[in-house]
Amino acid sequence: FWEGLIYLRQGARDRAEQSWRSVAAVPPEEVQTTVLLEHVLCNYYLGDPNGAGLAATLAALQSSETRYWGTFFLAALGWARRNDEEAARHNLGVAVRLRRAMADGRTLDRRFKPFVTDLLPPAQQAWFEPYF
Repeated sequence: FWEGLIYLRQGARDRAEQSWRSVAAVPPEEVQTTVLLEHVLCNYYLGDPNGAGLAATLAALQSSETRYWGTFFLAALGWARRNDEEAARHNLGVAVRLRRAMADGRTLDRRFKPFVTDLLPPAQQAWFEPYF
């Protein structure tokens, strides 16, 4: 994922998409929790035409005993891309509560904000603003 993001920032969209396609091609059941973020973001940056990114995120939430706030953030991004404000805000609220519960911060990590601005139109970006 990160290689593709670098290419995107350099204006090489084709090379970025090529890099993301190789990661997105990994079947969701083979994705380890440690690389879930990269797998899902690759799908989202490619437009997630078949919903694989959101599906992988929801599957991780259903099967995971531990709850990482970033997984709920990814779910919120997926729902926002589908214009489901209620589901996006619910997942954002859970993400913030988890960060607070773990004494990890009172809001979402601002390093995740570029994903919001890259992937969502302004109306959906506004849904995320109160959580940062």
